[in-house]
Amino acid sequence: MQPTVSINLCCYNSEKYLEETLQSIISQTYKDWELVIINDGSTDTTEQIIQRHIIKGWPIVYHFQPNAGLGASRNKAIALSNGQFFAFIDHDDLWMPQKLERQMPLFADPEVGLVYSDAIYFNEEGNSSRLYRSSAYYTGRCFLQLLTDYFLCLQTVVIRKAALDSLTQWFDSEFNMSEDADLFTRIGYNWKLEMVNEPLAKWRVHSSSQTWTAGKGIQFADEVDSMLEKYEKIIPNYIADYAHENSFLRKKNVIMRAMFMWRDGKNNNARRILLPLLQHSIKACIVFALTFLPENRIRKLLTPFKNTKITPSR
Repeated sequence: MQPTVSINLCCYNSEKYLEETLQSIISQTYKDWELVIINDGSTDTTEQIIQRHIIKGWPIVYHFQPNAGLGASRNKAIALSNGQFFAFIDHDDLWMPQKLERQMPLFADPEVGLVYSDAIYFNEEGNSSRLYRSSAYYTGRCFLQLLTDYFLCLQTVVIRKAALDSLTQWFDSEFNMSEDADLFTRIGYNWKLEMVNEPLAKWRVHSSSQTWTAGKGIQFADEVDSMLEKYEKIIPNYIADYAHENSFLRKKNVIMRAMFMWRDGKNNNARRILLPLLQHSIKACIVFALTFLPENRIRKLLTPFKNTKITPSR
């Protein structure tokens, strides 16, 4: 029998945290699932860990491939999935036992294409923070909110296969840092979102989170620009209907790019791209002023986490 939910897990040199992640999946109270694992060219003991669980008889679909990147790996997981719904978890994150059980009933509404939940961000030092304690979240038809204030955490998301099938593209394989935000925003254009307002996943924050690796932030900003260019081509009347939102996002991305430049020590470059915005944006003025100060010291003062993961809304 085909499973109802296909859980997609993409791995790359995941030996440190993978066992804990797999145990959080196996402990689900909702049992009608399969686990589709893509090993994207790992060179550590990732495969041995996976094989131990396959031998134990857990419903695992396993595929090893040469390293192809995260977007391509996520698409391969979807292609190998047999369920009517898709859930996502990364190799270093965790689910609460009742995650799927709490989310699946919300798909009773046939117009709901995506269900998510609150999440807990945590690090190895014992710090933790609930995602929506101070951040906004939305339900229903919320394409505009996804576009301008992206708020989803991948580890909490479950999507309907029919919503995915309605798109001309799954994950954009050109993206490796914003592939999930792009896909879920496009789903939000035609489908409703629902939410379980309790933390059902835990997102691990650690020093290897790729968005904080030197130079990766600029790549992230480049992908956001590419996303917007794509929407201009594929969404009917995008320029006319979303001119204000598109302009807002472009400016927001310039400020984010400048912050990454500042973080990477390129203070002069950061100030240069901020200059056109100084008359129109208080935030741009604040970031411009901050570029005259050492970023590493400011960050330690402003955040309880070191090397925090970033999504487009951050």
